Amino acid sequence: MNQNFLDFIKPFLHHRLAVAVSGGVDSIALLHWLVAVGADIVVLHVNHGLRAASADEEEYVRTSAAALGVP
Repeated sequence: MNQNFLDFIKPFLHHRLAVAVSGGVDSIALLHWLVAVGADIVVLHVNHGLRAASADEEEYVRTSAAALGVP
């Protein structure tokens, strides 16, 4: 992890963070990392229904967050 990013985000880890999670690899990795460092987070996901996979991605984000104990 880039030290500049860690320095940037560290002060925010003491506040509840709203994290947009698309269901892609990068946002799921961010979700797991934030849980691992003990951040107080809530997951946000918007299903615009524009693609055939939209409903599957929504369910993936929902179950991933639930498995991690994140609302």
